[in-house]
Amino acid sequence: MELAERDAAGAAKLSWPGAIIAAVLTLLGHCDEDEAEVLLHRLAESRNPQTWAVAASCLETQDPDRAEILHGRAAERGNLYALERLAMMRRLRGAADAERTHRAAVDAGGGVRLLVDLWEEEGRAQEADQAYRYGLETDGSLCEPWSFPRLELPR
Repeated sequence: MELAERDAAGAAKLSWPGAIIAAVLTLLGHCDEDEAEVLLHRLAESRNPQTWAVAASCLETQDPDRAEILHGRAAERGNLYALERLAMMRRLRGAADAERTHRAAVDAGGGVRLLVDLWEEEGRAQEADQAYRYGLETDGSLCEPWSFPRLELPR
């Protein structure tokens, strides 16, 4: 564990963009789940808050349950990408809270496309089309179609 921690911490200090990925892969490859969890937490809190999202992305196919937890941690720290991935993972497994997570992603600044896709899959084509064309109000309701007043030009 000490070797993995030292290697991961060293990689995370590097300035190249892939450094955090290298650190996470080092941890995931050399530690058991509990050790990796402790070290990922240290790395995320002390060096790079994006560690959770990177680790979650690495684990999506082999351990989706754990990936969801890690995406959740990254989303709690303001990572919009992680929140969108979390929403997509929940949608794929048919979770009851998938729509709520998609709406949270929209509220956090993401686009409505993922929410629209969910509604289309659920057979809510009219709502999906309206949201795609006009968006959502700040309270989460569908925006009404826009209408512009007809301007009369002076003769």
